[in-house]
Amino acid sequence: MYLYIRKIIVFCVVCLCLPFVNAARSRYVQPQQPDVWLRFDSAIISPSFVDTIQFQSDYTMMMVCKSLQPDSNQQLYKIKREDSIFYSIGTHGFSTERASFVEFNFYDFSRPCIYTVMQGLGIDTSYHGPYQLISGADSMNDSSLISLYEIAYFPKTLNSRQSLMFQTYLALKYGITLDHTNYISTSGNILWDARKDREFYHHIKGVGSDSVYKWIALSSSSIEDSVLSLISLDTLPVNSYALIGDDNGDLKWYHYQNDTTLLQRTWKMNTNTHENLQIKLNKISINSIDTPVLVILDNELIIQQTIIADSIDDNYFYYTLRNIQESSLLSFITTDVRQHYNKPNNINDYMIDEEQHISIVSDLHGNYSLDILLDQESDIDLIVYDPSGKIIAKQSLTSIKSYQYIGHISQQGIYIISVYDKSGNLLKSLDFFVD
Repeated sequence: MYLYIRKIIVFCVVCLCLPFVNAARSRYVQPQQPDVWLRFDSAIISPSFVDTIQFQSDYTMMMVCKSLQPDSNQQLYKIKREDSIFYSIGTHGFSTERASFVEFNFYDFSRPCIYTVMQGLGIDTSYHGPYQLISGADSMNDSSLISLYEIAYFPKTLNSRQSLMFQTYLALKYGITLDHTNYISTSGNILWDARKDREFYHHIKGVGSDSVYKWIALSSSSIEDSVLSLISLDTLPVNSYALIGDDNGDLKWYHYQNDTTLLQRTWKMNTNTHENLQIKLNKISINSIDTPVLVILDNELIIQQTIIADSIDDNYFYYTLRNIQESSLLSFITTDVRQHYNKPNNINDYMIDEEQHISIVSDLHGNYSLDILLDQESDIDLIVYDPSGKIIAKQSLTSIKSYQYIGHISQQGIYIISVYDKSGNLLKSLDFFVD
C-alpha cells in the first residue's frame, strides 16, 4: 500500500513539473539563416542587387541602411514578378503595384539604422513564374540616394527571439543601439536586458564572437557617440561577448571626495568572457588636462578598483581591464577640478548662482572678490585652485550667513574658487581668468 501511494505521489509531481520543463526547453529558439544575405566591406551607394527567390506569403527583411536625402521617397527594396511589381518599400514611404508612396516615418534614415519589416501578403495562386528580390534602387529611383551596409531576406516571419538574435548581431556589428529591447545571442542568452539595464541604455556597443552568423569583432564603438570604445586584446572564445552602455550623463566633472572629481557619466559592462579588454577614452570629449583614472564602482558609486592608463596618444587614453566581473559599473576620476567657462570680456564680467547666492567679480589683472549670502548660518570651506588643479588657498568658515572673500593672483590662467559644506558636498564652483 505504501509503495502504491508513493508511485501516485511521484506521478503527480512529474505531471506538475512537466509544463515547467517543456517551457524551459522551448525557451531556446533556433536562430534563422537568411535565404538572401548581402554583406559588404563598406557601405554601397544603392546599386541594384537582383536575386531570384521562392516567394512566401510571409517574409522578413532586415537591412542596415542610410539615406542621403531622408526627406524624399527612395526605394529600399522591392519584390517583383514578371507581369508586375508585387511590393516595394522605401525610406520615406511604401508603395504597392496599385498605390503611390505614402508617408512612413518610423525610422530615422539620416544615419545608419537597422530597418526591419515583416509582411504577410497573399500569393496569387494563378501566377507560377519566378519572383525577384531587388535590393536598393532601380531605374525608377535615383540610385545615389541610399547607402546600403547589409541586406537579409528570410522566407518566413521570424518570431520575436529569432528577430532579436539577428538584430543583436547587426547592432553590435555596426554600433547601432536597439530601441529598448533585449540583446539576445544566438545561444539564447540575454546579453543586455531592457529592464535590468534600462538606466544604461545609451550608446551600446560590444565585441564578440558568433559562430552562427560568422561574426568576430575585436573592437567596437557607437555611431551615436565617440566618447568611449571597447577593444578585445585577446582572441575571443566562440559565442562570447562583452557589451557596454552608459547612462547618458553629462561629460562634466563634479566633486567626489577630498580633492578629486568624478565624471558625471557612468558606464555599465556586461560580459561572459574573462579575456583581457581595453577601454579607449576620447581626450577631447571629457575636457581634462590631467590623465583620468578608470574606476570600477559599486551600485552606490563607491570606488572598488582603480585602473591607471596604460598608454596615451594624441587623441585617446587606453586602459586594460583584466578579469572583469560579469556586470560592472565604470567611470573616471581626476584631480583636474577646473570647470571651463568663457573668458570674461571686460572688468565687470561676473557669474552668479541665484540658488546659493554665491557670486564672483574679477578683473583681468588678478583682483577678485567672492560674495556669499546663504539662507541660514552654515559651516563652509573655500578652496582656490590654480590652472593645474593645485590648491593655492583654503579657508574654513564657521556659522556664516554672509561673507566676502577678496584676493589677488599675479600669474596668468583660469582659476577656480569652490565652496563646500562641512560634509564635503560641493555647493558651487566659479572660475575667473587672469590675463
